[in-house]
Amino acid sequence: MTRHVEVAAASRLHFGLFGVGGCPDAKPGGVGAMIDNPRLVVRATDADRFTIAGAHAERTQRVAQRVAEACLGGRLPALQLETVQSPELHTGLGVGTQHALAVAACMLEALALPRPAVGKLAEIAGRGMRSAIGSHGFDRGGLIVDEGCAGPGLAPMAARVALPSQWRFVLSCEESPPGLAGADERHAFTRLSRTPSATVDRLRRLALGQLAPAAEAVAFHRFAEALHAYGEEAGRCFAEVQGGAFASPAIERRIDWLRERGVVGCGQSSWGPTVFALAPDADSASGLAAQLVNSGVAPTRVKIAAPANEGAAVSTDRRPT
Repeated sequence: MTRHVEVAAASRLHFGLFGVGGCPDAKPGGVGAMIDNPRLVVRATDADRFTIAGAHAERTQRVAQRVAEACLGGRLPALQLETVQSPELHTGLGVGTQHALAVAACMLEALALPRPAVGKLAEIAGRGMRSAIGSHGFDRGGLIVDEGCAGPGLAPMAARVALPSQWRFVLSCEESPPGLAGADERHAFTRLSRTPSATVDRLRRLALGQLAPAAEAVAFHRFAEALHAYGEEAGRCFAEVQGGAFASPAIERRIDWLRERGVVGCGQSSWGPTVFALAPDADSASGLAAQLVNSGVAPTRVKIAAPANEGAAVSTDRRPT
């Protein structure tokens, strides 16, 4: 019998940071949410030696080596690690973090090693160095308000709320340009001026005083209005590198098109190019998705996602060899 372990992780929408501190290593906090589509799946299978298959092979290798150094005395185990399903990288869905944490969690489960608390897991996987939303979302799902922190380690949550299960996010994504990542992202942060404290305070009040309470109260319209206001103000903190509140004219046109049709809760996820639009239920989301496909302002890459209010799922089975 061969043992198979799978870890299935959600995607992450990032609604924006509380600002920037003029330092590439700052952890300013912010707001985001986990969604059930698209999903990422990593599988570990018993093997004669360590091998890698599927997407993101180089990333898998790096994370596996970090796990080996942290937990296995540096020796890679006799496993095959395979990324069997994954969204594209650098589209604003937090794939890098979800993949790294899924690889680490999958290895530990396959080796019957205890999975540490999310802060330690993120440290082992090399994630959470700027935003903690994806790491806490991997662990628990839901709407996450990242408190931010000045020192090392994963920033704590200021709030976590389960989003109403009937709500939907309609996602649209253009082919290019991809969102900033890696060295390009670090360089962008060095070019940004410090966000005024009044702006940081307004963003925190929107997150903790409006977004989180509206989600808890299932107040769709109040949440949608706060979501758009938050995203636009947070985006303006990045105007020096984006050219405005959004990363491209195409994204701005799509958001204007949505707003003109009464879609209040819409914005750009992270650096883009994914745009999200909040709908009150599945039928409304299906209608909006069809309009977007035929609108001329959006590509045909349109998806509908429900909130993901639980952390990554781990499953284990044994199959005949």
